[in-house]
Amino acid sequence: MKTRWQFLPTLMFFIVVIVSATAWAEGIRIIEVTPLDFGYITGAPGEYEAEKPAIVKFTADFPVTVTIKADPLEYAEKPKFGGLMNTEKDSLNVLYWVGGTEERSTQFAGNQWRTFSFEPSNKVHQLEIYGVVRISEIHGQPAGPYKGSITVTISAAQGGG
Repeated sequence: MKTRWQFLPTLMFFIVVIVSATAWAEGIRIIEVTPLDFGYITGAPGEYEAEKPAIVKFTADFPVTVTIKADPLEYAEKPKFGGLMNTEKDSLNVLYWVGGTEERSTQFAGNQWRTFSFEPSNKVHQLEIYGVVRISEIHGQPAGPYKGSITVTISAAQGGG
């Protein structure tokens, strides 16, 4: 006997990392940006770690503050039920964390952010953003594509530059 989740199409989504360098931009160099990719998720209850972390590599000639904010990972289509349009956005339960910082508490969820400080250095700073989707029951979300974004803002630290 097949269980109900086997009939769900796979979920495919990824999170795009957007990097914005502000204030004294000539002293901030973005070297590499890659997306956080969860690949395909069957929709069965469980935890699904991202296949690859998002990577942001940069250098800075002065102290900088890096803020990372995640938008909710929302259903990308507007489902129709009985001819009526459902205007509520379904979103997945996602927990993110950041590697490459000196900070201990780097976990955050959608609609939250974390801020980190970096001193000037000739070396390349590399941040790795990881994520895990938690599905507790198959009725908790529609099957199909989901989308979201993570915004990384790099700016001169107060008193820096």
